Amino acid sequence: MKQMMRPGIRQVHRRLGKLVAVFFIFLACTGGLLNHSPALKLDQVHIPSFLAGAYMDDIAVPAGKEINGTWVYGLGGKLWFDEKPVAECYPALAGVLPGDGEIHALCGTTLLVLTQDARLVEEQPGWLGSSSADVFGALPDPARWSALVPIDTRLVQAHVPMVTWEKFILDIHSGAYFGGLGVFFLDMVALFVIVMAVSGLIMTRR
Repeated sequence: MKQMMRPGIRQVHRRLGKLVAVFFIFLACTGGLLNHSPALKLDQVHIPSFLAGAYMDDIAVPAGKEINGTWVYGLGGKLWFDEKPVAECYPALAGVLPGDGEIHALCGTTLLVLTQDARLVEEQPGWLGSSSADVFGALPDPARWSALVPIDTRLVQAHVPMVTWEKFILDIHSGAYFGGLGVFFLDMVALFVIVMAVSGLIMTRR
């Protein structure tokens, strides 16, 4: 019976060995690149945008308002005019109101007054309490403070992190670049290695 089982075990061992070998070659190549990252300057060169697209999942699409072709929105504790940061904005942007030559932006309970060309004119903290509803009621023309909407996709792409080749290779080396699929694949490879170890022990038994 054991003699009949061994050809099947040997076949499984060989097939898994080929799959695991390809994976180990991949790990050896990426690991070698990481070891020589300073010499290759991989920590100084950024990957192209089509590869960096996977990192967009880490960015929450901010909300804002388009005024005369310019998007005004909050992201990362800052107020942005298109791709230009113009002021601090904590804890988050609550509303935007265009005026005569000015733009009012409400960040939490702090009112920012800016020019159309993104120059900060005035900052007025402490507007009537902690809730946005209280603040809106005290602002000029509160009915004109419309709800914020998700900004243009073009601007979201502009905020994709500048990812170096070193980080990219490290992420594909660890499987992090592929998200949950990468974790699943590494688990499968680990399982294959265990099966190969067990099948190898079985085949060496006399």
